[in-house]
Amino acid sequence: MKLISFEIIKRGDNGLSFNSTSFGKRITQLLAENETGKTPVIQSIVYSLGVTSKFRNLIQDKCFKTRLKIEHENIIYTIERYFQKEFRTDVTSVGIDESFYSEHDFSKFMFSLFNIEILDLVSVGNEKTSPYLSTLLPMFYLNQDLGYQKIYSCNSNFIKNQHAEMIRLAFGLPAKNDFNSKSKLLESKKNLELLNKGIVTIKGLLDKLNEENKNPLDTVCVLDEKISKLNLAYNEIKEKTERGFPQPELNVIQSNLNDKLLEKGVFQSEIDFIKVRVKGFKSLMAGVDTEIKALHLNEASKRMFDSFSEICSNDNCGLFTVSKESYGKSLLYLKDQLKDLEYSINFDLREIEKLKAGVESVEKDINKLQNYLTKIKNESKSGMSGIFDQINEIVREKFELERRKANLNQINKLQSEYLDKINNRDRLMDKIASLSGKSNQFNISLSKLRNEIKDGLRKWLDIIGARKVEGNIEISSDFIPTFGGEKLSQFSGSTLARIVLAYNTAIFEQYIKNKDAPFRFLILDTPRQNELNIGHFDNYMTKVSSLVGKFDAQIVFSTTDYKFDIDKKTDVNWCPEHIIDGVKMYLYSNDTE
Repeated sequence: MKLISFEIIKRGDNGLSFNSTSFGKRITQLLAENETGKTPVIQSIVYSLGVTSKFRNLIQDKCFKTRLKIEHENIIYTIERYFQKEFRTDVTSVGIDESFYSEHDFSKFMFSLFNIEILDLVSVGNEKTSPYLSTLLPMFYLNQDLGYQKIYSCNSNFIKNQHAEMIRLAFGLPAKNDFNSKSKLLESKKNLELLNKGIVTIKGLLDKLNEENKNPLDTVCVLDEKISKLNLAYNEIKEKTERGFPQPELNVIQSNLNDKLLEKGVFQSEIDFIKVRVKGFKSLMAGVDTEIKALHLNEASKRMFDSFSEICSNDNCGLFTVSKESYGKSLLYLKDQLKDLEYSINFDLREIEKLKAGVESVEKDINKLQNYLTKIKNESKSGMSGIFDQINEIVREKFELERRKANLNQINKLQSEYLDKINNRDRLMDKIASLSGKSNQFNISLSKLRNEIKDGLRKWLDIIGARKVEGNIEISSDFIPTFGGEKLSQFSGSTLARIVLAYNTAIFEQYIKNKDAPFRFLILDTPRQNELNIGHFDNYMTKVSSLVGKFDAQIVFSTTDYKFDIDKKTDVNWCPEHIIDGVKMYLYSNDTE
């Protein structure tokens, strides 16, 4: 999601408004003195996205609604939120005209738009709840007050471990407190088992293809170069043949024969590969069939105790916890897998028959051409037989190289599929660990992210000149940093502001490295000027501007004494232009012009 433009619509003839203004592709700098309305403008931008903001009565009385235009996946969306006590936000785009009267419905729509899966989480009261857009956005917005005193500042904290849950949500990690963890754990374990079987099958195919690959140093580029040289040699011999033989049809026959030999090789290579794939599918199919039989056996065992109340009258006995509904879903899922495998095998077998028919047809053509060519060669003048031998050798070598190239292409394709499945398995194992309550020990992705945040935090602390922060940095499983054993609460003033800014920038950096991550902006209502040295902040802005330029993201920030040297091709300054009582202001009304 990119920010395109923003405006504030006035309420009535004498209301306050802010003209529609475009964001910079990289940097948007609100540069003005204090008391000119920078903070209300910054607040109104995130207010459009659902964040609860406390505005002064003047803003509530004089402003009607905000209008924020965003771009997501090359589509422009207009979001309008009204300045009123009751929640109301309108979203319009091509084919979309929606009005939302609750933060829940608005958040659900926006999360769906951004392809973010929303889980049922656990509230602070241990009840089922779900996140809002306003609980996620504090990761991308630091307000001037509490925003620089806490690493996560949200007006509403109703989710258990809310900060950690929002980071997990943003990075696609399993929830720490999933309300539906038990049923999802069973489903995830079953999916992991099937995924492991798929990995074993692909690994088997890869091993077989690698065994056939006689030269491990081969690459597609190297083979292409060798084939090109053979083609060149073939053309040279062909020219000599044309000069040495009076029969012009000889060259045509030889060329046709070479083409047919190559065509046969391609057919045979395809047949060999499909046979290996069918073997792997049958192995996987046998595993799925075993699962179905085991599931039938479990259900049969359960039916023997349908009247188990005679044994245990306690409703919460727990003797059988797997419901018929769960059994039905699992059985249906496995049968669907079985059908897919059967379809794939039958499809491949039909393809083999088609290819065999092609081989037979080509072999007939080859025999005819070889017989005719032999006849002509016998009638040709002596001394030219060596040329035919050279041509046949080139064709043989070319066929072998083409076969090895096809083999390599299949290996590359399967390796890509194999890595995708390995990555999916890692994510599924992380999810199972989290659902099992073992996420701290076994979540690979979580540990990796914590280390990346730790390294990034140290880097940004150095950039922003936090000299008083010493010691080893540690990031807990809830993403809470400590510094040589010192907690965040032990810091204050300028040092605390620098830590908070460095921490959130480190997370933002890791987030935007994923090109598919939707929120590609960081909004900073710059802290009070006495909390940050201008030189240090300039160094920070220089580095962060390079960061957003590299990963196609945006920075929006307000400033008073500091002025960033923008690039007019990608950056913009938002300066107040309307004079009220001798002071240039961002918000204005018609009667002050």
